[in-house]
Amino acid sequence: VKPEALGAYVPGIAGYGLKGEIRAGAKISGRLPTPEIGLVASSPALFALGKVNMKNLEVSTLPGSDLVKLEKLGLSIKADSAAADGVGLSALEASLRKDGTKVSLSSFSARSGSGTLSGSGSATLGGKSPALDFSFDLDRLDLAPLAASSGIGLKGTLSGKARLGGTADAPEFSFKGQSPSVTANGAQLSNVAADISGTLQALGVNDFRANIGGAPLSAS
Repeated sequence: VKPEALGAYVPGIAGYGLKGEIRAGAKISGRLPTPEIGLVASSPALFALGKVNMKNLEVSTLPGSDLVKLEKLGLSIKADSAAADGVGLSALEASLRKDGTKVSLSSFSARSGSGTLSGSGSATLGGKSPALDFSFDLDRLDLAPLAASSGIGLKGTLSGKARLGGTADAPEFSFKGQSPSVTANGAQLSNVAADISGTLQALGVNDFRANIGGAPLSAS
């Protein structure tokens, strides 16, 4: 099925700018009048929002989902790769659940090079802007694929913890982590440790330490 053909059944889908092919199926089990209905959709290549590109995407509903009122909905999402604005991740897996106004990211994992990114959290809908509460663990995450779109020749791996809070309109971000070695446009830093936090308007460097050319460097 071409995504544009779903416009009559899924109002507003045109706004996502989907391009590619979607294959879908349904499994009905249990007893009437309340059978368990499961849906699964897949696409070998799907392009969305003018910049998101996904390969071998599969989305399926989780047990207990209410596909009529959508008050309770669970989704399992898998993709071989996902990229946006030149930033790419591979082996992506996520589990999402919606229960009333709360949307939970039960689990998330992906790879960047030989490193991994994992996390969980929730968003509370309603009001002027959804409240956010997400945390992520970085384990030797390869910086080169993540920095490809920035034009900075960045190499190295990064480990640490990141948190996203606040609201969708005013998100708050924090990260505390370290790297044995980072090279930026030819300049090499070793034993890097950083603690940053703030908002999109004001990001603070609480602590930064590294060695450059054998000499210690610190900043805040």
